[in-house]
Amino acid sequence: MQAGNQAPTNSQLEAVVALYVRGDLDAAHAAAADLARTYPAVATLHNILGVISARKGNHQGAADSYMKAIDLNPQFPDAYNNLGVALRALGRPSEAIDRFTRALKLKPDYAEAFFNLANAYRDLDRREEAVANYLEALRLAPNHLGARNNLGIVLNKLERYDEAVMHFKRVIEANPASFETYNNLGLALKNLGRNGEALACFRKAIEVKPDYATAHYNLGNFLFDLGHKEEAKSSYADALRVKPGFAEAYRSMSAVRSFSQDDPQISHMEQLLARSDASDDDRMHLHYALGKARESLGDYDKAFQHYSNGNRLRRKFLQYDPEVERRLFRQIKQAFVDAGPHRALNHPSLEHRRQAPIFIVGMPRSGTSLTEHILASHSQIF
Repeated sequence: MQAGNQAPTNSQLEAVVALYVRGDLDAAHAAAADLARTYPAVATLHNILGVISARKGNHQGAADSYMKAIDLNPQFPDAYNNLGVALRALGRPSEAIDRFTRALKLKPDYAEAFFNLANAYRDLDRREEAVANYLEALRLAPNHLGARNNLGIVLNKLERYDEAVMHFKRVIEANPASFETYNNLGLALKNLGRNGEALACFRKAIEVKPDYATAHYNLGNFLFDLGHKEEAKSSYADALRVKPGFAEAYRSMSAVRSFSQDDPQISHMEQLLARSDASDDDRMHLHYALGKARESLGDYDKAFQHYSNGNRLRRKFLQYDPEVERRLFRQIKQAFVDAGPHRALNHPSLEHRRQAPIFIVGMPRSGTSLTEHILASHSQIF
């Protein structure tokens, strides 16, 4: 039966919020659902139900509640924003972009919607659009550390390393306990060849959060690149100790350790690969790791099959355009047209740089990669 009042009281809403804040999500959901049944035309209640469902990990249920809220109130920017977040969680970033855009049409100064819109563009690897929206979020909310950290991540991918470092450092100044940002700063500093600072950042991330598998893994990669394979193996082992399902770490570990016929790590990787909920990305890394393991044991047929499966999955993540490659090679050829190497190095495109390229040439397995790693560790070579 419909209650006499058309909306819940503030005290009823505060009781639901108190349960949510306390972490009693089942009770909060039940209380909100009761209110929604009593006041079915109140959009806010359906939005609250969506927030609780999302916190419980039920993103489809959350999306359904947000859509109900929008049906009741098409001018509800928070519901559009929250629906976008749910759609991202469901792996539907293009649809999420539409909802965030609608939220911003209703509320142009909505910093959180700009942040979420940038995240959706980042999901689709549309980096420049992600940067523009992170900057807009920061214009409206300069202390939004999530936006600043994620902006740094995208700038790092765009090879704008100095800008990335600046943003990461600002996050750390505001929150010295941000272990993820120490890790991200380490990656940017590594790309700048500032190896000592990068190493300190990875270790600081682990100091702040000892069970942070990603930092252990990145420290391992960093040490491997410097040729410290035993230390790298130790870091990969730490990553797998705190995150036993870390497929990418298994792949890296396979490059620095030997395997036996009855190796328990092979069995564990095969079990992970057989899981129905394994992502394509995880399957790819596990196939490559198992390929390396089987190859080292001389089981070349199984190794080839794993490598083939890994390559097939890898193809899904590649956005290869032959014309882009043709254009790149035309530009390279043009730099050497009618000129030997001496004139090419004086090409106008290089006039603004006080640098010269170093070519490392050698037969396969002759040490060219190690030579590159050694040279790259020099502060004036990049």
